[in-house]
Amino acid sequence: MSKEKLFVLLRSLSKSELKAFKAFSNNRFENAKTTLKVFSHVYKFRPLFKNKKLSKGYIEEKVLELPSSTSGKRISNEFSDLTVCLEEFLMLNKLNDPNNSYFKDRLLIEIYKERQLDNLLQKKVGLTIRKLDKMPFDIWDYEKRMGLNHILYYYHSASEKITKDIGLIQKTSHNLDRFYVLSKLKYACELENRSNVLTETVAETKETAPEQLSKEMDPLYRLYSTMHQLNREGTAKDFIVLKKILTCQSETLHYEDRFILWNYLSNFVANYMKTGHLRWYQEAFELHQMGVQARMIISGNHLIDSIFMNIVNVACELGKIDTAEEFVRSHGKFLKEETKISALFIARATIAFSKDKFDEALLLLTRVAFKDESYSLRTKLLQAKCYYELKDKSKHDYIGPLQSHIDSFQVFLHRNKNMNPNTIKSLQNFLRILKLLLNKSLGWTPNQLLSKLQAMELVVFRSWLEKKIRNCQTAIPL
Repeated sequence: MSKEKLFVLLRSLSKSELKAFKAFSNNRFENAKTTLKVFSHVYKFRPLFKNKKLSKGYIEEKVLELPSSTSGKRISNEFSDLTVCLEEFLMLNKLNDPNNSYFKDRLLIEIYKERQLDNLLQKKVGLTIRKLDKMPFDIWDYEKRMGLNHILYYYHSASEKITKDIGLIQKTSHNLDRFYVLSKLKYACELENRSNVLTETVAETKETAPEQLSKEMDPLYRLYSTMHQLNREGTAKDFIVLKKILTCQSETLHYEDRFILWNYLSNFVANYMKTGHLRWYQEAFELHQMGVQARMIISGNHLIDSIFMNIVNVACELGKIDTAEEFVRSHGKFLKEETKISALFIARATIAFSKDKFDEALLLLTRVAFKDESYSLRTKLLQAKCYYELKDKSKHDYIGPLQSHIDSFQVFLHRNKNMNPNTIKSLQNFLRILKLLLNKSLGWTPNQLLSKLQAMELVVFRSWLEKKIRNCQTAIPL
């Protein structure tokens, strides 16, 4: 039921879009009372559209008061009509969006072409190209310009044919070359990024831009070629340089390229954050601030849940709790409905932990639905830290539950074969140190345990562990 196409599309709508679509459908189905009755019932279950009363059998029997059928075909037809109506509503919204005027312009150009309205065609193509000149730069601009010049050459009666003037052909070829070069480079960056995130080679990649073209390329070429170098063998210094370039040129780029390049930088920092050193948390925080201020983190008016939770976690780790709270208030609305509730619970639990409200954090974590392994990892980590903080502050026994929690967490990591090996290593090291902090049977001194921690290259929440070790006044455990 939840995978019904109509409900999937409805869940993607904002409150204002749902309201607008209700009015749109009322007008469309003015004479189709049954369809309106079905939608009126469906509309009650916004915004998640997940309820047993949305089953075809229930609607057929209880809403339309029809004899129950075996196939639910009647309701399937009603859902199909509503889905077509919703898709038309979305397409019209897209056409009327001033930020996407190219789609409307291109549709008009196709109409002029089919009707052989040569003068209108020539003027509209010229106007559309001038509009592209004023828009943030995008790799697809070259593909758009190539297509427009192609139409002008082959479908406009006054266009150049067999003459010595080959300007239009050269423009088309020029745009084709640049689209090819930048596209190849962009996908090469993606392959390198995936290899780094997964810490294994996804595919052999080679930057294939022709040398004679690369010297003439625009700023986007410089950004992606520098990013390709960073992904392949970059250093912290290269990262700083690229971050400055992106900061200076972000306003000239299309939102897709801003998000992709920002995300690559975030992945680069994330690899270094596994060392646990606060220097890289500070770098991540500055990168997050840049992403928030320039709206780089928003893609298609949505915010990816993992990015949302990472920003909150980094801010809290640096003690910037007010920043984390303001971010949750201002950006929680951009989360997709199906992930919003759990992502907000984890974010609020992280903030509560930073305020030493450990019981509140644990309570919030019990309400998290594990959408995937990242939710499970975040929850288990924060629970472990809460249990440790409460072991000496609560009348309840948290030592036993924490020891069991660590054991089950280690089993979870051992069984998970698809996780990034560096991530697993950093988590395992965290749990090893936590176990040593708990075990009072061995005579570890704080200095010995600090040395053990410092020898670990990868470990999450290093600064928190260091603080807990320094707070120890007696011999320490396994």
